Amino acid sequence: MPSQADLDIVKGDTVTLRVTVLDANSTPVNLTTPASVCRFTAKADITDADGTPGGISMVDNQLHADADPANGITIFELLSTASGSGIGALDGSDIPEGKYFMDFQYTTDGPPIGVYTFIKGTLTVNAEVTKTNSVT
Repeated sequence: MPSQADLDIVKGDTVTLRVTVLDANSTPVNLTTPASVCRFTAKADITDADGTPGGISMVDNQLHADADPANGITIFELLSTASGSGIGALDGSDIPEGKYFMDFQYTTDGPPIGVYTFIKGTLTVNAEVTKTNSVT
């Protein structure tokens, strides 16, 4: 049974989500299995296909300095500008304000083979007040 979690973010902010994947016994899942991936998906209409414009569909960044995939810890990044690149990067300013259905899933070719939703809930993207994003 997936854990319930709700996220509340501000449009345009850099958001780093550090997620630990646990099995049914609360033991961290080794994410270094070659044919495995963690996904974060958020969409306004739960029936939309993954990757539909206006939603979020990304894979994790196991190469992030704070990730520890052998101990089930992975990173998802919503970056504040389009300069972010690589797996798990998304321009946070492109996410429309509103409420979204969301989940985190782990898919593996084994062992054991399967698709596991480990977190589900809602994502709220709020309007930003400050529009200036430079340090000068």
